Amino acid sequence: MCRCAKAWILFSSWLVATGWILSAFHALNPTGYLVSLTIGGLLGSFLVFKNGGFNGATLPHRFSRLSRLVRRFRRPAPLLFLLLAGMTLLAGVLYRDDNGDSDSYRIPRVLHWLAQGQWHWIRTMDPLINITNCNFEWLSAPLILFTHTDRTLFLINWISLLLLPGLTFSFLKSLGVRPRVAWWWMWLLASGWCFAFQASSTVNDSFAGVYALAGVVLTLQARREGNPSLALLGLIALAFVTGIKLTNVPLLLLWVVIIAPASRLLLRRPLLTLLAVGLSMAVSFIPIAVANMRHADNWTGVTKNSPIHATELHSPFWGIIGNTFCLSVQNLMPPIFPQADQWNDLMERFVRTPFGQHFRSFSHFGTLGHDCHSVNETNAGIGAGICVLTLLTLLAAWRLRRQPGGTPGETRPPGRFLRLVPWFLLLVFMAKVGTVQSARHLSPYYILLFPLLLCQPGIARVVRQRWWQITSLSLMLLTLVMVSLIRDRPLFPVLTLSHYLARTFPNSTLPPRIASAFSGGLERDKFLTFLAAQLPADQTMIGYAVFMEAQEPCLWLPWGQRTVMRVLPTDQPADWSAAGVHYIVMESFYLDANKQDLAGWLKQNHGVLVADYIRNAAQNVPPHVYLIKLADNAG
Repeated sequence: MCRCAKAWILFSSWLVATGWILSAFHALNPTGYLVSLTIGGLLGSFLVFKNGGFNGATLPHRFSRLSRLVRRFRRPAPLLFLLLAGMTLLAGVLYRDDNGDSDSYRIPRVLHWLAQGQWHWIRTMDPLINITNCNFEWLSAPLILFTHTDRTLFLINWISLLLLPGLTFSFLKSLGVRPRVAWWWMWLLASGWCFAFQASSTVNDSFAGVYALAGVVLTLQARREGNPSLALLGLIALAFVTGIKLTNVPLLLLWVVIIAPASRLLLRRPLLTLLAVGLSMAVSFIPIAVANMRHADNWTGVTKNSPIHATELHSPFWGIIGNTFCLSVQNLMPPIFPQADQWNDLMERFVRTPFGQHFRSFSHFGTLGHDCHSVNETNAGIGAGICVLTLLTLLAAWRLRRQPGGTPGETRPPGRFLRLVPWFLLLVFMAKVGTVQSARHLSPYYILLFPLLLCQPGIARVVRQRWWQITSLSLMLLTLVMVSLIRDRPLFPVLTLSHYLARTFPNSTLPPRIASAFSGGLERDKFLTFLAAQLPADQTMIGYAVFMEAQEPCLWLPWGQRTVMRVLPTDQPADWSAAGVHYIVMESFYLDANKQDLAGWLKQNHGVLVADYIRNAAQNVPPHVYLIKLADNAG
């Protein structure tokens, strides 16, 4: 088990737990975090020295291990993964991730917490900013606080990607997969599309897989060695997964199933067990569930009157049937899919049929989501290539098994029940979750499902065959190509290429289509230019009238010097005057959600329209962003 993974679990858990503690003392500020990191560093150093770390006698051995590690990356599969890690790091450094969910509620909630020095229930029309699990945000908070930017947030996913191959190998071996098979599949699975695309983004699905794998490996190791400390660290890791997204809550059952036969281990060190359970609760979904119960009267935060729809399905049976179809479609989606809009229209019509009514509790059943003409970090599952290769591998192993004298000496290792548990949890997920992008929400589950498949007789012989190895390397190479072509983070001068093609082929429609496809990140730059030109720089408090839109991080700039106050329909001009708000940025969706028109709102609230910014003008009904100046004597 990689020591880096253990350190990452403890470091992540420390940041989440101290985030809640600092909030309780209104100390979510640089001083509070410096004290927290100092204490954490001292505790970490104590643990390292206690376990024999920094021993000069072991340095030659460590250098020897490092040299062996370097030699391993000369082989094709590790080398391709190393290139993947380098490319995703480059993409994250060169580009800011313009993810809608991050910009609409994940980053803004952190900015609001830091502005008030504590976690608090934010006044807003968008419940997602308050009710969603927040472990990713607690990891983001110190990065935003000390760097005053969100450009480094992708490192949370990138570091998790680096840890994934080693954890996958340990996990597969722990559940009986042969070492050669585990070695090949650890590189393949770690380069799955959901992990590769999210590594340079701020999407918070796939990085949970590291904690899930580590939790299982640590708990299995604890049961073999009779080590309660490892069992409790495994509990913390799996509890952390539940604090990332509620769809991960079933994964906590893995720890219960593994530790149940050796539960007496936990009684050997009762004080340590008590501390670990407390830390596990702090990093789990429990804190946000308690907050939701207090403020929204529902532990999930989604109520009947909520402007967002619950994703819990009404019928477990039809949920499993529907998700079998949806997950298959999303995971088998080709890298480029120009017919995505037609497919989505077909699914919308299907739901209106008599048979399709069984799936109406799904959020947009069978569709591929927004921006679905190519696979990207918001819609990718484990990937069509891995799905097809898995099927071909199983078929090839079955054929070898049926040959006379096939797969001699291969037996099914023990632990079959543990390999079945993740598949049971998959059924629970399918019975309850009906999101539009369920394939990426399933990211922490994918690798957990593979031991049952890779323990089949004949797999070890298949992975030795040349056709299989070439196919595996080709899939990893395809992933590299796709990472270089991510629309928001291309690793080649795509706009320069489109301009050259436009000059060379002036009558071609291809150059404008290329420029349009890869120019999404320019929209934010245009909006920032608009704000800089129209909004006075001395305004330190800005009102924001919004309904589930993604412009707020721009309004906080420069971070640490400006504060944003969300505007509610019940607000009065006197409320804004008392808070020091003289300008309001208003999204047209805010007016639509409240069934108001701009002229009526301006008259009612004594405002003057300063500027009107039109976003995505290519749409038939382009959304507007209005800059409004409030009258000095308002209220």
